Amino acid sequence: MIGNCLNILVFTNLKLFHRNQCAFYLCVESIINVAALICTFIDRITQYPDGHDLGDYSLIWCKIRAVLEQAVKLIPFSVICCAAFDQLLSTSHWCTLRQMSTFKLAQRLIFIATGLAIIYSTLPIFWYAIIPPIGCLPNNKALNYFLFF
Repeated sequence: MIGNCLNILVFTNLKLFHRNQCAFYLCVESIINVAALICTFIDRITQYPDGHDLGDYSLIWCKIRAVLEQAVKLIPFSVICCAAFDQLLSTSHWCTLRQMSTFKLAQRLIFIATGLAIIYSTLPIFWYAIIPPIGCLPNNKALNYFLFF
């Protein structure tokens, strides 16, 4: 948590890193990682002493938690892929590909990757249910969806 917060502070406050694609990718990834840690912390806080948590009793929290957990795990990997693509462009021996590597392209790639990750994460929200003895689980349609995609 401390390292991610320091990354955000350094990459957003120092003028050296303004309009730098690599710093932008690291900053976005740090923000999402902080969100993932906060979601995990909130999930731990909502656990009851008997081992059950709020998701076992509240259908809304069950579905929100499922979407958040998947989104905050998928977005950093998408950012890594975007950074790798940007690195490929910037180190290409063709001049036209090197010129494509811009800060605006980095912003667009992150926007598209985040949008796709959120859409992918919210589709199975309709398939989560609370099964009384077990708790919050996806049904068979969701399992087929996750296995296929």
